[in-house]
Amino acid sequence: MGLHSHTAPRFIKQRRLSSNKAGETKISSSGSVNVVGQFSFREFKLSGSELGKIRISSTGGGETFLFIFCYGDDLILSFGKNITKKLMSHQSALYHDQYGCGFYIEGKAKNDTALWVIEMTYNRSRGDGSYQFFLDFKTNFHKYIPEESSIFIGRPIPDALSKLEGLAVDKKNDLSEILKMKATILELYGRKIEQLQHSSRKADNGTLTEYELAQINIISSKITENPGYGYTVPFLCQRTGLSAGKLQEGFKTLYSSTVMEYVRDVRLEKAIDLMQYSDLNISEIVYSIGFTSRSYFSKIFKRKYKCSPSYFMEILKCKSEMV
Repeated sequence: MGLHSHTAPRFIKQRRLSSNKAGETKISSSGSVNVVGQFSFREFKLSGSELGKIRISSTGGGETFLFIFCYGDDLILSFGKNITKKLMSHQSALYHDQYGCGFYIEGKAKNDTALWVIEMTYNRSRGDGSYQFFLDFKTNFHKYIPEESSIFIGRPIPDALSKLEGLAVDKKNDLSEILKMKATILELYGRKIEQLQHSSRKADNGTLTEYELAQINIISSKITENPGYGYTVPFLCQRTGLSAGKLQEGFKTLYSSTVMEYVRDVRLEKAIDLMQYSDLNISEIVYSIGFTSRSYFSKIFKRKYKCSPSYFMEILKCKSEMV
């Protein structure tokens, strides 16, 4: 299982399709297609106003699965001849690209917007099990999604952004990090399949309208971006314009948790990131992510991760000393 790079275009400039003002759109890749086993991943940065219609090509040229994640402004994705989907900020999609044609993006990117694409391919001649894994994944996917559709969006994955940003760090000479990268990619694919299975059991949105679900999506993104704020249900109701009942119903529908359970879980995931990638001690981490009690933090951390924060930090310290 290796990690290597292929040259990719740095940017493509495209004039707006119709406008009264001068303007252009830029789409830039991170500079390479990074490959881990049968997976590859790319990050694209979008800037400009009207995007027009820009194609994101498949790297393998044949049948593939694509995990697509959007951060920033909402985007319109076009697949095949007749399928168009809206991907909101912090949402992800899973797409079975049966012919390796890729997809198109369009819409408005007034703010800095990023698009991550993780591609799953296979090599039948290599004999490494990738082909069988791909077939098994395909079979499970189409238990719930008809082949003529081939696209699933579902609810946002709360910590997807931090996981994808971790993939973007150059780790190609560290075997342990390469293994972690593959584990992260498999986890993201696995969580989309889990969502797909769950959505097949509960296909409706209860009493919530599309607008109300969009408000839940927006506020959950804000919580993920700034977990240290002192969120309360009344504050979130005020920000979304929803009643407490609608707010709770929305979080139950999208995340299978209450509002404050979601806030707590986002904070714990942020704590893990800070333990791994910052020099903060445990007390500093506790207060930076919005908790006021270290003992409470230790209690819920141990409940979720089956070890104390201090023990987790010791494991990280030992690993860093071994590198």
